[in-house]
Amino acid sequence: MLPDVVVNSGTNAWWWWTLFGDIGADAAEAFAYTRRSMRALVERVPARAQADGTTPRAAAHAIAADRQAVIAERYGWYR
Repeated sequence: MLPDVVVNSGTNAWWWWTLFGDIGADAAEAFAYTRRSMRALVERVPARAQADGTTPRAAAHAIAADRQAVIAERYGWYR
């Protein structure tokens, strides 16, 4: 079972990737990029939950926290 924050992140990620030029306007390219990224995330969340002995939701939040510095560097820090 995956938490809502993971499942819903595909749409938000697609929007950001389009806005910042990670993917182009080509639908096939966009779907392929989104598919690869989401599959990787869907594999990481349960693995992290098991490794940490926690819930998938807590694991998803931990993964996001781990990436926070990279995200802030790329997109700026929002407070």
